[in-house]
Amino acid sequence: MSSSSESSNPVVKSLLDGTAPQPARLAAASGLLPLPHADLLEVLVALKDASEADIAQAAAETLESQENDDLLQSAKSEDTAATVLDYLASISGNGSRQIHEAVVTNRKTLDQTIATLAGKTSDASVLELIAINQQRLVRFPRIIDAILENPARS
Repeated sequence: MSSSSESSNPVVKSLLDGTAPQPARLAAASGLLPLPHADLLEVLVALKDASEADIAQAAAETLESQENDDLLQSAKSEDTAATVLDYLASISGNGSRQIHEAVVTNRKTLDQTIATLAGKTSDASVLELIAINQQRLVRFPRIIDAILENPARS
């Protein structure tokens, strides 16, 4: 697994570049390593796509067990990795509207992430929030296309 890390934590870097031993990767995927929440989420998002099924499953389960309030705080933080913001834009369920709104207003969120969210959300208020960021729309016109193709637009 060769994934670049935004974290400066050497443990996170070794987990993401594949140099950490398998038991450490499994412990991280299970949420058992004492990592700051931002680092933990970055690791979990990367490990949910690991080639080892047990690690990928543990990471996915640990991600699903995260509290909405913690995810919301991460969506608001400019210390959150872009990969985590991309993941947060893809979640659905209870509390996802607030998380999506925070992702949309986070300056660190990638334009492609916003375009994907604009194409998939069924929440008109999230679409409106995306549409008011004119600088982003000019910089990445695919967002406009995604909004126009979305049947949930107002």
